[in-house]
Amino acid sequence: MKILQLSSKKVISILFFIFFYFFSTQHGFCGIEYQWFDWDDNVVYMPTPLYIFPKSGHVFEREFYLEVSSDIFSILRDPIRAEEFGYSNYELNNEKGSFIRFSDDPQGSENFFLKDLLSLYPQNKKGLKFWQGPKWEDFVLALGSESSAEKVGIITSRKQSPETIFEGLKYFHEVGLIQYLPKLENIWAVGNPFFSERMIQTFGYGTDLSGEDPHNAAENKARLVRALLDRYFEFAICNGHTIIWKFSDDDKKNVISVAHALNQRKDSDFWKIFNIKIEYTGSETQFNFPEYENFTIEIFKGKLPHESKDNK
Repeated sequence: MKILQLSSKKVISILFFIFFYFFSTQHGFCGIEYQWFDWDDNVVYMPTPLYIFPKSGHVFEREFYLEVSSDIFSILRDPIRAEEFGYSNYELNNEKGSFIRFSDDPQGSENFFLKDLLSLYPQNKKGLKFWQGPKWEDFVLALGSESSAEKVGIITSRKQSPETIFEGLKYFHEVGLIQYLPKLENIWAVGNPFFSERMIQTFGYGTDLSGEDPHNAAENKARLVRALLDRYFEFAICNGHTIIWKFSDDDKKNVISVAHALNQRKDSDFWKIFNIKIEYTGSETQFNFPEYENFTIEIFKGKLPHESKDNK
C-alpha cells in the first residue's frame, strides 16, 4: 500500500482551508464588501481650480498662469495628451501654488473643500447633475446603510486633511445627499503633508515619499492599498471571512500603479480570500490596460447621472 506523503506546510495549508470553508459557510461570513473611491472626477466633478504655469523658457505676454479644472491634472502627466490638448508648455508648480485650493487654507479661515461642495448643492436643487461623477450613484448606494458605510473609503490625491474632507461630507449628509457618513479613519488624502506620518502610525510603516509632491500620488495610493489589504487579509484569516474589495479611479496612472502593486502578491492564500475589482472611470475608454492573473481592470462605460433619461 502506497502512503501519500505530504509536507507539514501543505498539511497545515489543507487544514486551514478546511477550517476556513467550514467556518465561513456555517457562520455566513462570506463575501464582505469594501468599496474605496477616488474623489475628484470619479465621485464628484469638483469646481476646485488648478493653477498651471508656463514652463521655463515659455513666458507668455498676456498671463503668467492658467486656471483649469481638475481633469487637466491627468492630462498634464501624459506628455502626448498634454500636447494634444495644448498644455505642453505648461506645468504644475507646487511652490507657486498650483494646488492651493486643493490644500488646507494656510490662514485656517476657510475650508476650500466645503466651500466647493456648498457651491454644488444649489445646482442639485435645480435638478442639475452635471457635477455628479461616474461613481456618484455607487457612492450614495454604498452609504445607504450604517453597516455598508463603515466599509466605504476615500483615497484622494488632495493635500487637504481627512478632517477637512470629512467636514464637507458632513454637509452632504446634512442636506440629504448621502444617508450615512464613511468613517473618518477611512478617508485618506495621499497628497497631505502628514500622509507618511499617518501611514507609520496606522500600519507601522510609511512610504519613501514626503507626501508633498502631487506627482507621487500614484505611488502613494499603491502603497496605501497594499497596507490596507494586508490588514484586511489578517482580519479575514482571524475571522473566517472572504472579501470583495472594489476600487475606482479616473486617473489611469493611479489605476495601473495600484494594479501593479497588487499583482506583486503571489501567495495563493491571499487570492483565495480576496476578490478584487478595479474600475477605471476616466475619459480614455479605448486604452488597453495590462492583463493580470488574479483580477482585471474594468473600464466604466455606463451613463453619467446627468446623461440619464430622467434628466433630459
